[in-house]
Amino acid sequence: MKDPSSPWVQTALGAIGVDMFFVLSGFVIALAAERAASAGTFLRQRIARVVPLYFLLTLPFIFAHNIQSFGNKRLLNSFLFLPVGEFGTFSGTLHPYGWTLCFEMGFYLFFAGLLLAPGRGQAARNLMLGLLVGVAANLLFYRGSWVLISFLFHPLTLEFAAGVALFRNRDWIVAQGWKLSVVLLPIFAAGAVQSDLLGDHVLVLADPHLGLARALLWGSFSVCVVALCLALDKSARVVWPRWLVLLGDASFSIYLIQPYVQRAVTALPSSSDAVRATAFLAITLIGGCCLWFLAERPLTGLARRWLCPDRTAAPQLTGKAGTAPA
Repeated sequence: MKDPSSPWVQTALGAIGVDMFFVLSGFVIALAAERAASAGTFLRQRIARVVPLYFLLTLPFIFAHNIQSFGNKRLLNSFLFLPVGEFGTFSGTLHPYGWTLCFEMGFYLFFAGLLLAPGRGQAARNLMLGLLVGVAANLLFYRGSWVLISFLFHPLTLEFAAGVALFRNRDWIVAQGWKLSVVLLPIFAAGAVQSDLLGDHVLVLADPHLGLARALLWGSFSVCVVALCLALDKSARVVWPRWLVLLGDASFSIYLIQPYVQRAVTALPSSSDAVRATAFLAITLIGGCCLWFLAERPLTGLARRWLCPDRTAAPQLTGKAGTAPA
């Protein structure tokens, strides 16, 4: 969404990265669930991957503000990941991007629950069907005030389901589905530029029908991009440069560091939009890579050794998962 404190940001279209993040996450989650020995192992692996860095980058927001200034609900949302006690409205999280990880954690819980049920091999299919039914019911019938219900079955969750579908049909996509992506990509790209409303996550979360429009337009565009990249990666026609693989490895750090870089760049004395934009991009990429190397990798390693002593079940997805926590 547009940042009012950063007038040099002229469009909300960059928020489409969140939709790609959701699609990629669905793909990665399906892979992690397939390799996990149990639902408990799956959840521990996901917690070890997401929680340490996110909590670390949430703490400065606590220290920078008086607790009363942001309220206990935002504090609970930040550390419980889900708006369990929210009624009427979603007050958000301390980290500006924490709401996306609330969706992520909700999806983890859905998938883990299905792994516990009989017929584990059909967990992905049952998840997609369950989300479709839940989202439809939310749009058509739910008029309650408990935010958690509308949050768990928000249309944006369909983007996770689309990522799961990509994983389940990856062989077909590699064989011929990428051709469809090439054809559909320009069509969806034309719709994806509608950014003024779709890029405002506050409006999207408050209005499920607007969320459905975003899932159909930006979600479809993201599915095409991910499918095309998957096909190129498996075709052996493309060798990804090392610097791009590094950015993929560090992408979670790059994603979470952005609010801090925005504040720093906004304080720059230069009034040139081009200078601010260039500085933001450079600092975010370099700073994110440093954060990945110095903090994310060690913290994730410690968490996995503590929570996941059986490392053979942990998937290794170096450079493959974009902003999706792998």
